[in-house]
Amino acid sequence: SNDTLPLEFARHGKTNLTVKAYPNHDHTFHKITYDLHGKAIDRVYNGVAVEKDYFNWLQMR
Repeated sequence: SNDTLPLEFARHGKTNLTVKAYPNHDHTFHKITYDLHGKAIDRVYNGVAVEKDYFNWLQMR
């Protein structure tokens, strides 16, 4: 699981891992907006911004 990946890197003394969270996004990079009761009320595709972040990160390497 990607949730444990940073822990495994640390356990093995590795430092070359970059993780960026996208809060309120689903696994297909749709940004979910919730009402006060936690019910999803809107879903907007944000994959283009995620892709841009990814390619910017690649160019920094």
